Amino acid sequence: MKSRLALTVIALLLACGCLNGDKTLSITYDAAKDQFSLLVVYQRIRSNDNSSPGQGNQANQPTPDLRHLSALYANRDHLIFGVGFPFKLFSDSAVLRLSSHTACSVDLGNGGDATAFQTTVPLDQIHIVPGEFFLRGPGNLCYAHEIILPGSVLDAVLAEQSPQFNDALFGDLAKKMREELDLRRQGLPRVGWDQFTPESITRTLDGMDQPAQPQAAQQPQQEANQPPEPDLRIPLETDSIRDFLAALDAHTLKIERKGSRIYERFDLTPSDVDGAVAFYAFFRQAVQTKAAELAKDHPNLAEPLRDVNFLTATNVYPAGPRTLEISTDIIQLQGVSPRPTDALDAPDADCQRTAREVEKSLGINKTLTIEQIQRDFDAGKLAAHPPQPPVWPGSGLGIIQMPQP
Repeated sequence: MKSRLALTVIALLLACGCLNGDKTLSITYDAAKDQFSLLVVYQRIRSNDNSSPGQGNQANQPTPDLRHLSALYANRDHLIFGVGFPFKLFSDSAVLRLSSHTACSVDLGNGGDATAFQTTVPLDQIHIVPGEFFLRGPGNLCYAHEIILPGSVLDAVLAEQSPQFNDALFGDLAKKMREELDLRRQGLPRVGWDQFTPESITRTLDGMDQPAQPQAAQQPQQEANQPPEPDLRIPLETDSIRDFLAALDAHTLKIERKGSRIYERFDLTPSDVDGAVAFYAFFRQAVQTKAAELAKDHPNLAEPLRDVNFLTATNVYPAGPRTLEISTDIIQLQGVSPRPTDALDAPDADCQRTAREVEKSLGINKTLTIEQIQRDFDAGKLAAHPPQPPVWPGSGLGIIQMPQP
């Protein structure tokens, strides 16, 4: 059976002008095939470039935004969404497959040149199911795109990208660990798990109350002489901190996968393994209870549900006397965000203008619906609509500098 992860990032595709869109990412996992399917849907696709003839759009030539959108559309059977490598935290781009082990990152909002990179990931084993433009109501331009990712390919991505991901994920924690070691060298005693656990839970629950309070009450006035609340100290024993930092610096921490579950293991002292497992059990129970209370009193509040879904999908347990394992089932994260079929804001003037321009220059499938796309994806039979005629990878997307042999 398939399960679903509906991860919605209502994302701006560029920082200042050009192309924008509302994006949903749905993931299913077929355990029998050890295969992931990713459905990316962009809705309310729009450009804020409203230039007209005589203002940068001479002789009815397409705007730079429309030219970039046209180039992306022509390259859609070469574009990989949802698998970001090289790893870039919080980026919204696609990977343009140039060959089985060569690719480049393509900015979806702005045209421009790019530098290709080589990868150990077998890109040719990723099956791309390109879509076509369609409408979800007047002026709401949409596009759907599926990526079929074998589990072995995801393993290759994790193996290659673990160092970059861990550097991004644990960078701030590593800084705090080094500061903690400095404090201990200065003679400050360690704060143990028995003190850290209740303090951490209390602060987290207090923070969960903030979105439910009126805006005026969220930032109470502090006395001028009242110091800010100090950061929580790291409760790990010194040996655990040193081992973690050494593994992080040596890039020996590895993100691995079993089925739809992603996990990572850490060498800690036996006391810290026990302390971390107990902390997470208390923490998860407290947050889930608080989230249920907030959801009951504030049905439209999304934050408690998001917290619960993450904690439900994540497990912390001992993988050995000196080994802590933290794992998250990416499929169990379902429900964090709306499905692609959920309601959206009405298309604005930019949406409507962009839809008219695309219909005139590229064409729109007027019979395709988001409901049909969702049903076909759920059934594993989403149809491919490759460009005709096909283009060479990267055509129209600027100059791509190839890596040196």
